[in-house]
Amino acid sequence: MKSGTVPVAIDITWIFSGQKDCWEHLEKALLVEDLMSEPWLGPDSHMGDLAMEQRVTSKVPGANCRYRLDSVLAIQIATRQGSGVAVLPCYLGDADSQLCRLTGPLHELQTQLWMLTHQDLKRVTRIQTLIREIGDRLGLSFVATPIRQTGGVG
Repeated sequence: MKSGTVPVAIDITWIFSGQKDCWEHLEKALLVEDLMSEPWLGPDSHMGDLAMEQRVTSKVPGANCRYRLDSVLAIQIATRQGSGVAVLPCYLGDADSQLCRLTGPLHELQTQLWMLTHQDLKRVTRIQTLIREIGDRLGLSFVATPIRQTGGVG
């Protein structure tokens, strides 16, 4: 990391989501095991996140994968259309009135959104406002706490 930059990490939580009309009878969160026989939508290798693809596909048998898509937005749209269940970030699934949560948070899939700002700008009101606004729009409640640098690349 360049000297003089301040990293801020925001946690992104993922859950299994489904089309609300198909799952309106659901009274409580399911276990991932309860979804094993359901058709699901998965990430394609072209999505560009091999680690995420591997983590998601390790959760659900490949035989039940209806099809794979190359973007999280495409997976969201296909889920909305009732094509299957899918793992989506909470900020997308929760904001979509046609989707519902099927499971609790999948902590092992949690990722982070990193934002960098120059240390001279970290206390500037508009920078703090931007970071807060991004968190609010993603539906995340967080405190933008800088992560301590343990060393840097010059």
